[in-house]
Amino acid sequence: MQTAIRMAVAALLLVPLAGFALTVGPWGWDDGAITVAFARTIAEAGRFALTPVSETVEGTSSFLLTLVLAATIGGLERFGAMIGLAQGIAALAPVASAVLLFRLARRMDLPEPLALAAAAILVLATASLREVANGMEMTLFALLGLVLLERLTASRADRLTAGIAVPIALMMLVRFEAGYFLLAVVLWLWLDGRRRTAVSCLAVAALAFAAIALWRYDTFGQLAPNTAYAKLWPPYQPHDLVHRAQRHVYAALEPAIVLPFLAAAGAVAAAILIRRRRLGDMVAGDARLYFLVAASGVAFGILLGKNDGHAGRMIYATLPAAILVLLAFVHGALARRGARTIALAALVLALAQAPAGLYAAYAHYGRLDGVKPETYRKTGILADRLADALDKPGLVFMTPDIGGVALCCPRHRIVDLALLANRWLAIEGYGALDRQLAVERPDLIGTHASWTLASGIYRTRAIADYVPILTPFDVNAGRVFLLRRDHVETLIARGLARPLAPADAVTLPFQTPDRVFVGAQPRLIRLDARFTEGLSLRIHGFI
Repeated sequence: MQTAIRMAVAALLLVPLAGFALTVGPWGWDDGAITVAFARTIAEAGRFALTPVSETVEGTSSFLLTLVLAATIGGLERFGAMIGLAQGIAALAPVASAVLLFRLARRMDLPEPLALAAAAILVLATASLREVANGMEMTLFALLGLVLLERLTASRADRLTAGIAVPIALMMLVRFEAGYFLLAVVLWLWLDGRRRTAVSCLAVAALAFAAIALWRYDTFGQLAPNTAYAKLWPPYQPHDLVHRAQRHVYAALEPAIVLPFLAAAGAVAAAILIRRRRLGDMVAGDARLYFLVAASGVAFGILLGKNDGHAGRMIYATLPAAILVLLAFVHGALARRGARTIALAALVLALAQAPAGLYAAYAHYGRLDGVKPETYRKTGILADRLADALDKPGLVFMTPDIGGVALCCPRHRIVDLALLANRWLAIEGYGALDRQLAVERPDLIGTHASWTLASGIYRTRAIADYVPILTPFDVNAGRVFLLRRDHVETLIARGLARPLAPADAVTLPFQTPDRVFVGAQPRLIRLDARFTEGLSLRIHGFI
């Protein structure tokens, strides 16, 4: 009977994750669509690229998730269905993690109400909801981490088993930065006297890293993912020390941002335990492992700084361990109060997390169109229509927003202005942009906001060959699209575009710190309405 109840609870935990993913649909984060686009190209063309005609590059955030999606995406053609597949995989992982988290909580003698609260808090955390909505890899990474922790605490035997080795190797394939998590595990094993296992775990991690690094070098000429090189450049890494320091301080606070009520309750409980001189008892045995893993996440987050995704994303794999530690503090502080008080505390903590997590995630996805797959699907449709009008099989399209457009419209060669899927710029930075523009000669360029400033694209020599085109994207979201001048002349000759007079142009939002796009015809053109029909931006309907 208890087993059936627990299975029902596990199924119930899937409801908020699946419901939120269905509500968000293709309005998540565009980086999730990047992984899906790579997966589809692998499945259909056998190339590790955004589209069949784009460059071969490891521009996805997770090698393993890309392969999982490539193995399961066959037969899916609709844009929303492909994103839904990634969201579904991302949603199943936290439910499995919640089951393991319940087991670990009970193994460390937490009462069943607190164990259930641990599972609920993980599922309802803002980071869980947003990672599922984005269809990304961190929930899978956390699940593998929990499998490893469960196997390590199931037996004190000092030997390496498949149950330990396999999750370590897979974690290295999900995220190459998995080393911070594994170092905490190795330290615990060493302190626990299981030194043979500790050395074996290091060896497995090193072999897995070496194997994937050799494959990367053979395939791409790089030892690390292209995204790792890209993140070393602005705007991912700000130049000024003040801004950089702010990012590191924010990262230190991420666990409290993601788990606000539990973090507050845990801090109060820890203060009570310190006064009773019992805090050390709460971080002994298995609890020491969870404490070290949670601490490794905080240290890694501070070292890395604020990420460009969402709060708690880069340390998500360590959140289950943090939940266990904080609930152990709460249990220790309330141990004298009796079972009813503990059960009430568990209920309050679980219920408090629900509105906090749901509201934070919901508010983000209800904003005006931003860096979201559906927004850039519209960009892809615009590129499709331009290619048809120019009698071209596809365009060379340089843009910083690549996921939705690549997934929607694989006929185009996508050149990533945001570096992640661009080997040339990821290695050499924007100093190489002028040379790449000369080699690629993009038919269409899209740019906006931070990417305009960071890339300095308006200062390049090649920009003189491009003309801004007026689209709904420009007016509503500050995006600028530039079409190569020879294509502009073709469209004007065919009656599919018309130049705007300087008097019309000066009121349009093309002013940048580098240049104002006004002046003699045809410095700015308006496309025929058929190009942009149905593409105007809007507020997502569920807000």
